[in-house]
Amino acid sequence: MSASLSSKRDLWKMKKTLFLFIIGFIVFSLFAFDIFLFPPNKSLFKFSRVVIIAEANDIQTSFPIIRAFQSKPYFHMIISLKPGKNKIPLIILKNGKAYRKTLILHYYPSNNYHGDGKKYQFHENEEIQSLCSQCHMTNKIKNNFCLNCHVDKKGDTPYKHEAFDPNDCTACHEEKTQEITVSCYDCHEQKPGRLHSPYANNECLLCHDPHGSSQKSLLLSDIRSLCTQCHLNENYQEFLHPVQRHPMESKNIFCTTCHNAHGSPFSFYFQYAPEVFCGKCHD
Repeated sequence: MSASLSSKRDLWKMKKTLFLFIIGFIVFSLFAFDIFLFPPNKSLFKFSRVVIIAEANDIQTSFPIIRAFQSKPYFHMIISLKPGKNKIPLIILKNGKAYRKTLILHYYPSNNYHGDGKKYQFHENEEIQSLCSQCHMTNKIKNNFCLNCHVDKKGDTPYKHEAFDPNDCTACHEEKTQEITVSCYDCHEQKPGRLHSPYANNECLLCHDPHGSSQKSLLLSDIRSLCTQCHLNENYQEFLHPVQRHPMESKNIFCTTCHNAHGSPFSFYFQYAPEVFCGKCHD
């Protein structure tokens, strides 16, 4: 009889402990979520650079960081996503306590991404915009409200896009959502023929910055980095390319030395006809 009562007491204690643990975990999770502000989990971005913001003293992660800084009461951490699904482990520190959160973010610059991420529109979230404006709008730029946040779009890059006016963003963007409302082919004539998929689908922004760039031809970065967004880098490194020792940047042989990124009438988008191709460099 006493053994049975003792067993029931032990079972009751176990249930009570489990119940308190579950309640504590829920409260902990809700609090951790409450201090985490941006971006929402499982968001899909078309641009690689993302700012993670939490109402905290610090954010730590093993994921590569571009920059991190405190602007009380918010901590900002800038990261650069890799194409596809990114799993970002976060340790959020506040008032001497550490809260762990795993953030899943998707990045794919093309509209053809079929992953699980949900496209996030910052400019449609009035609550977040109101929160950010408390600090970011203290010194307003009179001519253009957008430049209070998009400080890198002031038109002061070495290579400028002639059509870009830093005082008139609505020439290309919808005012509320900032969605692009124009096509590059409104000004640039699309050439005919066998076209490279991004060029054929008007996805010029995979490689070019329409505002301006530090790279020639308004490229977003170096040529290899752009090409390996889609063509997996491990298959196109020096000595692993289908043609031995190509590409080789050390000898000024780039992807575009041989291939036309927009399109070509020749196979593999070659710049030249196969019968004269190699003779452009080799005797």
